[in-house]
Amino acid sequence: MSIDQASGQDTQTARLAAEIALDQPTLVSALRGSSARICKHAGLLEAELGHYRPLVGYLENRCQSAPSLAARPAWRSPPWR
Repeated sequence: MSIDQASGQDTQTARLAAEIALDQPTLVSALRGSSARICKHAGLLEAELGHYRPLVGYLENRCQSAPSLAARPAWRSPPWR
């Protein structure tokens, strides 16, 4: 086993990584794939938050500007009764 000192990894960390790679050869690729999917979903969620935040402000303003609507009961008798 050779440890690349220029990589910035200390010897113990490099040794542990090598042992894990020997025990679970598919773990590294599985972690990379999972991380890539998580980052993709996080990016999508972050983009949606950009659309969501203005809507929250809009709804709060509408609720504050119409307090009489909030005081009315949600259900009223139909006008034909």
